[in-house]
Amino acid sequence: MKISAISIACTSGCRYRYNRPEKSYSSDAASLNPAGCYTDLIYYSPNFGAIANSKPLRILFKYGLPCMYTGKKMIDPKAISGLFDSGKMHAPAVESLRFLEPYKDSLTGMEKRVFEILQTQSLVYPDKSIAEIIQELAPKYQKKLRKKQAPIFKELLNAAQKLPPEYHYKFIQFMMKTNQKLQDRPINLPFNSTEFKYKLGKIKEYMVNRGGKGSKSIFRLVAEAENLPGKVTQENINQHKEIINNIELMKKNSPLRDSDTLEELLQNAKQRLNGEHIAMPFSRKSFIYDLGKLLKGLNKPELEEQLISIAQKLPTSKENVSAYILKSAGETSNKIAYRLLWPSTASVEHILPKSCGGPDSMKNFGGACNRENSERGNIDFVSQMKRLPHTPENCQKYIDKLIDLANRGVFDLNNIDKKYISDFKRTIQIQSKGRIVLDLSKLKPNKPVFSILQIPSKSLSEETLCL
Repeated sequence: MKISAISIACTSGCRYRYNRPEKSYSSDAASLNPAGCYTDLIYYSPNFGAIANSKPLRILFKYGLPCMYTGKKMIDPKAISGLFDSGKMHAPAVESLRFLEPYKDSLTGMEKRVFEILQTQSLVYPDKSIAEIIQELAPKYQKKLRKKQAPIFKELLNAAQKLPPEYHYKFIQFMMKTNQKLQDRPINLPFNSTEFKYKLGKIKEYMVNRGGKGSKSIFRLVAEAENLPGKVTQENINQHKEIINNIELMKKNSPLRDSDTLEELLQNAKQRLNGEHIAMPFSRKSFIYDLGKLLKGLNKPELEEQLISIAQKLPTSKENVSAYILKSAGETSNKIAYRLLWPSTASVEHILPKSCGGPDSMKNFGGACNRENSERGNIDFVSQMKRLPHTPENCQKYIDKLIDLANRGVFDLNNIDKKYISDFKRTIQIQSKGRIVLDLSKLKPNKPVFSILQIPSKSLSEETLCL
């Protein structure tokens, strides 16, 4: 069965499902969002901000610590938190990008490249916001991306000829649905309660990290979502609808009422429960995941591995600018700006992963950018060194910065124990199996604090004795 449309480029009239008008720009955060909550930022998974006993390290983030893995200066999360509530990102890009300019040197990879593209295009479109510029660029980059994807899909179709008939039929149906996504055509997608709860959980994690009124309300929504039955059937579909309606009503009567991210999730759920066809953007990650589910039970491990391996050749947003632009198309300016900054934002890293028994204590904490913290997962430190060979010198950069701050009195000013520096050295040495021995020679010794009893009596004046 031939699926010729898989290989065609996107038409000029393509639509983006998430294309929403920008909110009106206002320099007054309260006028933009009276509830004072954090409404439409993209949510990423690691729950870095709420780690117990990490406050001293999070205080140090504001002094420009370098990432212990990359050596790049990290962005302090608190420094940028106000940007996304102020409305500044919804202004014309030529204006809003000025607020991001101080963080440009911390950006790496595709984020830096896209930031530079936005800067150039903001001069071409001086009245358009970040989101509107991305919308202007999307058709051009979509054509480029489809050309990159087409030969990979073709290779996948050819390899799938070896599938048994029942699997081949399911594969063709799957590719036809994928083809509809690639052409931005609406499809019928059954509601999945596990997926819904997962996405709602990610929103909760983000809001808890940020704090604010919305962080309390989101727990009530998550608790209500736990009442969703498993698989949707004719017998329980009304129960699903009732629970989603309850969540929507709770949202409307809470500080989360203006959350675009929540609204999008709820509307998507209602449409899918009603059996409506909706336009779903193509996602590489979802495609590989769904392909893996389709092949489950196939007693041909080599063929299964071959098909997954081919699918993994599809361009990622981390390495392909077209994929990055398309992933951002239709998002709000806040989401796009946050997407640019998030990978370089500072986070608390468990040197010995928590899942491997690492404690929530300063002696096990290091500072790492969100991207490397997330990508490391729970692999051991020696494996992480193999993944990032410059880790030894970057750990030294990290500890050199700590030493500089300690010598300048920053630790004392913030009541942070300088023992953290030697503890970090010791933990790194242990977890690296002795491969990394950090140099603390630049650390100045603590100035001795003398008590009255330590000072010879002949040196005490009458005034001192009175004191």
